[in-house]
Amino acid sequence: MLDADTVARLTGLTHALRALPQTQSVSSVADLLPRNVVGGEAALALNAMRNTAELQYRVRERISPSGDRLAILVRTGDLGTRRAAEYRDAVAKLSTEHFGPDYETEIVGQWWMAQQGMRLVLGDMLRSLATALLVVIPILWFALSQWRLFIAALVANLVPLMLPLAFMAATGIRVRIGTAVVLAIALGIAVDNTLHIAARLRALSYEHSDSSAHVSIMMEGTGRAVIYTTIALIAGFLSMITNQLLAIRDMGLVAAVTFFGALLADLLLLPAIYVLLMRSRPLIARADPRALG
Repeated sequence: MLDADTVARLTGLTHALRALPQTQSVSSVADLLPRNVVGGEAALALNAMRNTAELQYRVRERISPSGDRLAILVRTGDLGTRRAAEYRDAVAKLSTEHFGPDYETEIVGQWWMAQQGMRLVLGDMLRSLATALLVVIPILWFALSQWRLFIAALVANLVPLMLPLAFMAATGIRVRIGTAVVLAIALGIAVDNTLHIAARLRALSYEHSDSSAHVSIMMEGTGRAVIYTTIALIAGFLSMITNQLLAIRDMGLVAAVTFFGALLADLLLLPAIYVLLMRSRPLIARADPRALG
C-alpha cells in the first residue's frame, strides 16, 4: 500500500475530500511521509515514526503494521442525519473514483455508526408521533363528549404541530431526533392544556347558554393558569439556544415556537371555533348529567 501508485491515489482522494463543503479536516499517512518517499523507504520511515512517542499513535491510526490497510481520517461538523447520509454517499463515490475496483474501500468509525443509529431512532420517533395522534384523538372524544368542543379541540391540537414544521422549513432547521422529540412533547403539552380549557367550557355550557360568557369565565381562571405554565416552558426551552451543539439549540428553539403556537391555539383558536359552532346551532338548555341521580 506504500507504492507510488497507491500513495498518488491516496493523495488525490484526500485533496478531493478536503474540497467537500462539509469537511473540516482530512489526514492520512501521506501527510506523515516526506515528499516523494514511497515503497521501502516509506516503510522504513514509518517504522522509525512508530518508535517515537509523538508519532506512534498517528501512524497506528493511519496504516496497519503490515502495511496492507490504510485509513483516511475525516472530520466534519454537525451535519444532521439526512446530510450525513448525503456526505457519506459523496465520500463513497470519491473513494471509488480514485481507487477503483482493485481496492476495497469502506466507511467505518463511531461517527457513521452513530449516524446510522440516529436515523433509525428518528424513524421510530416519527412513527411514535403518528401513533400518539391515533391514541389522543379518541381520548379527546371520550373526555369531551360534545362534537363542537371535540372539533375545536382537535383543530387547536393539530395547528401547533403544523407551526413548528413550517418554522423549520422557513429557517432551514433539519428534522433531527431532538426536533422529533419536541413534536411528541408538544402534542402532550397541547393536549393537556386543551383538555383543561375544553373541560372548563363543557362544564360552563351546563350552567347557561351564552358561549361568549363561557369563554370569558374560562379565561379568568383556566386561561390564566395555562398562560403562566406555557411561559415557564417557553423560557426553559429558550435557555437551550445558547448551547454550542446545533442539535440542542434547534431543539430548544423549535420547542419554544411549538409551545407558543399551542398557547395561541388554545386561547384564541379553540374559543373562537367553539363560539362559532355554538352560535350556528345553539344547544338546548339541559341539566348537568353529573347532577342526575
